[in-house]
Amino acid sequence: MIAFESRINTSSDQFAKNKDDLLKLVEKMRSLEKRAEAKSELRRPVFDKRGQLSPSERLSALLDTGALSRAL
Repeated sequence: MIAFESRINTSSDQFAKNKDDLLKLVEKMRSLEKRAEAKSELRRPVFDKRGQLSPSERLSALLDTGALSRAL
């Protein structure tokens, strides 16, 4: 396997800014995920009454959540 050298300067101001921006976006995404989960829980009795899975339960049944971490 051929190794390559990166020209990214991890100690530069631009790298630090990009990292901070990315972490803020990840934090925002996590908060939206938590909000969606909370909203889903509010509707759970409706789905339970109908004998249905909630949307998040249906997605969990369809998606293999460990697939991405195994690929990396």
